[in-house]
Amino acid sequence: MEIDKLIREDLIFAKQVFLSKEKLFEFFSRVLEEKGFVESNFYAAIIEREEKFPTGLQLNGLNIAVPHTDIKYVKQSGICVVTLKEPLYFRKMDSPENEIAVHIIFLLLISEPTGYVQFLSKLTQAFSKRNFLNEIYHESNPKKILETLENVLEEREMEKQ
Repeated sequence: MEIDKLIREDLIFAKQVFLSKEKLFEFFSRVLEEKGFVESNFYAAIIEREEKFPTGLQLNGLNIAVPHTDIKYVKQSGICVVTLKEPLYFRKMDSPENEIAVHIIFLLLISEPTGYVQFLSKLTQAFSKRNFLNEIYHESNPKKILETLENVLEEREMEKQ
């Protein structure tokens, strides 16, 4: 799966403000349905999935969430990135009874899992790369966020060759 097909500038939203996770998910659902990425029942599915399987990850200083749904709700694979001016609280993936303040959301759109596992592996490796999340979080230009993502993910690809 080619990185440039998964990460697009029009799916990156910097310095956003949402009053709740539900409002964030409403936004995602509306935008993604308009662009033909998801089914009309995506909103209910993402809420339900997040309730059952929390996606908050506590990392070095900047916490993230990686919400997603089952493939039946997604028409086209991709990834949305949202940086938040004010954090939202997500339950922790490894400790669901605890909440953490999340600053960056990587919404995963998986329509066919083949090839996506490799992409997810690259993305999760990038989370541990020094300054990667800081660069994304402090940038307000979606094009520059896209470049940062592409550079780090392509760098991982080059390391394997």
